[in-house]
Amino acid sequence: MTPSVFETLTVGPLEENCYLVGDPATRDAVCVDPGAEGERIVDAIRRHRLHIRAILITHAHADHIMAAPDVKAATGAPVLAPDGEQELWAMAEDFCAFWGFPMPQPPEPDRWIRAGEPLEWGSLRFETRDVRGHSPASLAFVAGGLVMPGDALFQGSIGRTDLPGGDLPTLFDRIRTNLLSLTPGTAVYPGHGPATSIGHEARTNPFLNAPGPGTA
Repeated sequence: MTPSVFETLTVGPLEENCYLVGDPATRDAVCVDPGAEGERIVDAIRRHRLHIRAILITHAHADHIMAAPDVKAATGAPVLAPDGEQELWAMAEDFCAFWGFPMPQPPEPDRWIRAGEPLEWGSLRFETRDVRGHSPASLAFVAGGLVMPGDALFQGSIGRTDLPGGDLPTLFDRIRTNLLSLTPGTAVYPGHGPATSIGHEARTNPFLNAPGPGTA
């Protein structure tokens, strides 16, 4: 299966990217990181006539998870989140309050998943890679020629590591080992900001050539 990104929805006050990605032939798809504006995400799912098989969470910061209950209610799809992010998930309501956009605490995911665990639904198959460092157990989802690394890697930047569970040396190691090892043409769809590619970031990303604190 060569996946398509049916739509990128930039949602919420922190402008987080939610992705609808899947098989253009069967319309089987996943919803990745529904962070806010659940009604808008559900409208896009219906507009593209998608069969959402799962709601995938790269990491449990609140700006990536708060619309998961809305998408689950509309589609019946299970919510899958990284094992090791339980404490962050439990802090979601407090995180939102701190940033000034109060939202109710979402229920726990249907399943906690780990790096290396293959995810399959019909023609859909996603590889899970460990990209911890921005958060305790962040995952990247890889399918065909694309990767969704959450907040580990951005166009021209990397994830911040000054939040609970962050660790800069670990993030650098996971980016180099588990993201830059992908083929240069692999499209990168990050948690914030524009899409890029592995090759472009390997050549030009200043944080990967001169280690320093992340900016997003």
